[in-house]
Amino acid sequence: MEEAKSMPNASVTTVPPSQGLERGPEQAKRPSDESSAPSEDVLFTAGIGLEKDDPTLPCLTIRMWVIGIVFCLLGSGKAWEFFIPDWGITVFGHHISLNPGPFNYKEKILIYILANLSFLTRLSADVLTEQRVFYGLKAGWGFELTMTLATILFGFSLAGIFRSLVVEPASLVWPGVLGNTALNHTLHSRKNTLDLDTKFKMSRYQFFMIVFCGSFCRYWFPDFIFPALGYFTLICWAAPNNAVVNQISGMKSGLGILPVTFDWSQIAYIGSPLVVPTWAILNVLASLIFWIYAVSPAIYYSNTWSSAYLPIQSDSVYDNTGAIYLPVTYALNTFGLSFATISSLLIWLYLERRHSIIAIFQASSLSSLFKRGPIPSWNLQPAYKTVPAWWWHGVLLALVICAVFFVALALVYATANVKIQIDIFCRIVAGYVYEGKVLANIWFFNVGYISGIKGLAFAQDLKLGLYCNIPPRKLFLVQAVGIVMGTLGQVSTLNWALEQIPHICTDAAPNGFTCPFSRTHFNTTSGTNYGSWAIVGLVFGLWLKRRERDWWRRYNFVLSSALDCSVAIAGVIIFFAVFYTGAANNFA
Repeated sequence: MEEAKSMPNASVTTVPPSQGLERGPEQAKRPSDESSAPSEDVLFTAGIGLEKDDPTLPCLTIRMWVIGIVFCLLGSGKAWEFFIPDWGITVFGHHISLNPGPFNYKEKILIYILANLSFLTRLSADVLTEQRVFYGLKAGWGFELTMTLATILFGFSLAGIFRSLVVEPASLVWPGVLGNTALNHTLHSRKNTLDLDTKFKMSRYQFFMIVFCGSFCRYWFPDFIFPALGYFTLICWAAPNNAVVNQISGMKSGLGILPVTFDWSQIAYIGSPLVVPTWAILNVLASLIFWIYAVSPAIYYSNTWSSAYLPIQSDSVYDNTGAIYLPVTYALNTFGLSFATISSLLIWLYLERRHSIIAIFQASSLSSLFKRGPIPSWNLQPAYKTVPAWWWHGVLLALVICAVFFVALALVYATANVKIQIDIFCRIVAGYVYEGKVLANIWFFNVGYISGIKGLAFAQDLKLGLYCNIPPRKLFLVQAVGIVMGTLGQVSTLNWALEQIPHICTDAAPNGFTCPFSRTHFNTTSGTNYGSWAIVGLVFGLWLKRRERDWWRRYNFVLSSALDCSVAIAGVIIFFAVFYTGAANNFA
């Protein structure tokens, strides 16, 4: 570790992408690699394989742990490098230094993974809030910590167990990590190291900084100064009293046809369109046009299900008698298409992937888990009142559902960067098994659905570590520590917020602390989000890629990272500096 300090930070060895991704003999023989591997354009643009791996780079440094745990900005690592002295101790023959040299790219990736784990624990916090606020059950810190840990550990286990199926095959790109790899390479290799015969000479780092600063300043307009830029509905402005026009083109309460928005947070609400394959965008766009722009208006204006008496799209549940009402868009998307997607997902997995899955399974250590001998059992005469079976089988059933769908969900996410939702399926199964038991239903949903979502995030981090040559055992340790720290932090924050913020989870709560994810469970995206997402994705992934391929290879994923980072940081600053302090009232 001491030798790493003498290594120059600017020394970069550029190699072709196909040579940079070295695979061992076992990986080279994997059946899934025989399929179409990711193109060199994609790997090159994402900064993958441009540098040879340096196994001597220190990963588990003190600064990585400190910065990752306290969720500091990336720049803190460079400050640590310059200002912290090289003090350290030797433990069991290993020197542990406060400052082991230049802040390297492996530390950056591990900090990102460690800090990102706090968002995974938020999913369980939503369920805990729902239980405590809306059902009046305060179970205590012990229950909250153990349940949060249980769901996230199950997702963690799924990602590790099935990594040979959904992480290691080279044909599975995991587009969601490409922006991270491009950003990491850009920040680490600030010099123009891409030897391309192209007219675009600006380095990726310079391009990132220009876009970041410009996007940061521009986001103040749609988020605070001129919010209409986020919902640029010229047609509705021209006819504000025309109900049909607002139902068709409205972006908040309508279908969002002809979506025009200048707000990147709206465009990238379901994820950055710049990293999604074109075929996946076309698939989503076709579904949007057919179901939202064609079928939904036809059902609504024909008054099917008496839907024309109420708004075409709303998150409320009401009708003229106060009974439960499902808007036509909610009924189609949440129930009809949800079950259609689940059935087609399993059929696709069987028809397209069964042979490669079986071959990889047989060649991996995963099969050894199922070669155990029988477990002895015995029966005892019950002397007391027995425990009902549903106290156990609900958890097992939820875990089975999660495990059965995980591989299929991961394969789709790894190729298309699209998450298939099985939450409605879990809730209906729980409603049948636990009829009338609301809390049992929401925890069945937590175990069966949220555990799988967490597993996808862990699998994505495993792929990110694979791309960035992070030693697997060190990555495992970082994820394990992140699970514990994230759980403690999330539960502590949850209890503080519920006890200190007045009127929390109500419309009277200050600064928008209305607990929207605990009050309702539905897809909050609209036609505007999907439409603008598809348009931007096709412009960059299809039109621009064909016209200016060199520009796309050099800057596309860097542009995605710059826009995401700038909007996220600007949003946090605007909220705490303007809205949270009440300064926004001075501009009303």
